[in-house]
Amino acid sequence: MKKSIFSYTTLFISISYSLFVNADSAIKEKENQTFDVLKVYSTPLHTPQEKMAIPVVVLTQEDLRANRSASIAETLTSLPGFHASFFGGGSVHPVIRGLSGNRVKVLHSGSDLMDVSSIGADHAITSEPFLSQRIEVLKGPATLLYGGGTIGGAINVIDSKIPMSVPEKGYEGELQYQYDSVSKGNTGSAGLTLGQDNLALRIEGTKRYQSDYKQPASLHQGEPSRLAGSYQDNQSANIGASWIFDDGYIGIGYGEQHRRYGLPGHTHFHDHDEDHHHASITPPLVGHHHHDHNHGYPDEQHEHGIPYIIMESKRWDLRGEKNNPFVGIESLRFSAARTDYHHDEKEGHEVSTQFKKKGDELRFSFTHQPILGWHGVIGGQFNQRDFSADGEEAYVPATKTKNHSLFLLEEYQLGDFRYELGFRQEWQSLLNRETQKANKQSASSISTGLAWNFTQDYFLNLSLSHTKRLPVAEELYANGVHAASRTIEKGDPNLTAETANNIDIGVTKVTGDIQFNMSAYYNRINNYIYGKFTGAELNNGYRSLQYVQHDAQFKGVEGNIDYYYNQDSLIGISGDYIRANLLHNKGNIPRIPAYRLSTYIKHNFSGNLTGQIRIDHFGKQNKTAEYETPTDAYNTVSLGSEYIGYLDNTDYTLYAKINNIFDAKGKDSTSYIKDEMYLPGRNIILGATLTF
Repeated sequence: MKKSIFSYTTLFISISYSLFVNADSAIKEKENQTFDVLKVYSTPLHTPQEKMAIPVVVLTQEDLRANRSASIAETLTSLPGFHASFFGGGSVHPVIRGLSGNRVKVLHSGSDLMDVSSIGADHAITSEPFLSQRIEVLKGPATLLYGGGTIGGAINVIDSKIPMSVPEKGYEGELQYQYDSVSKGNTGSAGLTLGQDNLALRIEGTKRYQSDYKQPASLHQGEPSRLAGSYQDNQSANIGASWIFDDGYIGIGYGEQHRRYGLPGHTHFHDHDEDHHHASITPPLVGHHHHDHNHGYPDEQHEHGIPYIIMESKRWDLRGEKNNPFVGIESLRFSAARTDYHHDEKEGHEVSTQFKKKGDELRFSFTHQPILGWHGVIGGQFNQRDFSADGEEAYVPATKTKNHSLFLLEEYQLGDFRYELGFRQEWQSLLNRETQKANKQSASSISTGLAWNFTQDYFLNLSLSHTKRLPVAEELYANGVHAASRTIEKGDPNLTAETANNIDIGVTKVTGDIQFNMSAYYNRINNYIYGKFTGAELNNGYRSLQYVQHDAQFKGVEGNIDYYYNQDSLIGISGDYIRANLLHNKGNIPRIPAYRLSTYIKHNFSGNLTGQIRIDHFGKQNKTAEYETPTDAYNTVSLGSEYIGYLDNTDYTLYAKINNIFDAKGKDSTSYIKDEMYLPGRNIILGATLTF
């Protein structure tokens, strides 16, 4: 494993800590609240947020400043309609409107991550929140933009790895540090962009260590205990360079990411006798002794070590844009990425299973000038992925997937109405390397939408879509033990494409003392693919799971209402509810989020100091699938405060938060291991950011 690039990153981060300690306080007047038009860069036309036909949430650098967490899913979990599915602390996956896994994509500046997170809930997503400049969440089908699998939504993490402009003063940068008490965790990140004339250079990196997190007081013990295997140790670094010209740029970037994280609840299939009853559904609570990072990892402190993953990802990116390249063409954009990913699942020093994935992706688009009033984009996306798994838990055979697609997106503005039409055609070939048989399928998707500014500050958004998702390797070819979810999985090579018919309607008010965003949706998915438990739990805690298809429906409501009782102070409520079930009396869909209701107050004490209190109620989830256990309702209370200061040409922010003040015991209804774990207990978070 190469260490040099990370040694320099660690030195850079260490310098940042000292700068934080020695920074003097100063006061910078906070800008008045204004209505800023936020453009959505996840769409080729960069449409303003309020004019999008589909629901979109944009989190800017200011929104993320004090809200970043260890994973993308945790960073976004307070958004209505969005939930985080926990597999301990090292792997946390997003759930959008009840859909997750292959149906939700996490992207970096529009490009697929090309990791193996969609293959198992225990596989981490290789996206680093502390290196993000902006996050855009597209809720509902994003198939036309990012592929047929994205019928649940997409999360586009916009980074700074490849500069798009030269800093005005020749340099700019940021430093961040965060401590959390629940895992005795430390996270630091640093980024620096240098530029002169037409050349810009970017260097950035992050380092994180979190020990096993503390759970609330359990039913079996009177005091809080730690969840064995919930630790993580991550480091990443990127370097990029761009040539900037008057009407565009071209840049290249390289990045590496290394992770080690535990697998709570994980047990091998042969552990089935009475002496290994810890493999059952008893929560694996570790005692009260402290795990010191300097004395090895938590799983090395016990006679029976917790399985863990060591992951490495190397990635090249090439991006570019040119305005007015040809007559009739406003802009040309392209991106290419190559990823070499692998991870080892280990117990002790022995490798039980090794996953490898190599992926290539090319994406391009042309934005044409208006034709008969229609302004739009035509583009293509091509990717190829080689996947293999070797070892005792290689339940998915080696596969090679080729996917090619063309897409078209058009808009028409007529007074207060914005109309949108889109089409995508996709072709996929999935080769099973064991049988040398290829599964070839194609899919067509279409959508239409309307955004109506029906009166001042009010927008009505309506979208209709007919989209398809092609089955993936594990759904077609799984055949074996998946220890992370304690399942014996069996695929079906005869599965066909899912067809989703979705309607989404929302009303938004964007200015004034009262602002709100409310949405309702209905998604009918024909031939919905899911893993069905075919029997009760075996003596060793495992269950048989068969991938099958049935028609399903997802329907729900979500939104928030905020009242600004002062210019920068508000009181608000938010919530979401989803009902997901199989049609024709086939039962409920597994691992669906419970409803959530929240209320919060954000108060501005001065131009620089703000405070917040938030109360969340998570409902009971008893509409479960066969052989799935329900979860109880629980409530959490959180407090937070943020101070923004200014020193010379430098902005800094100091923040403190206490999450789950009363140490409430909560279980995650979307998790594969919800019976083996509680969500984190009381957590004190202290952090600082510095931009210069």
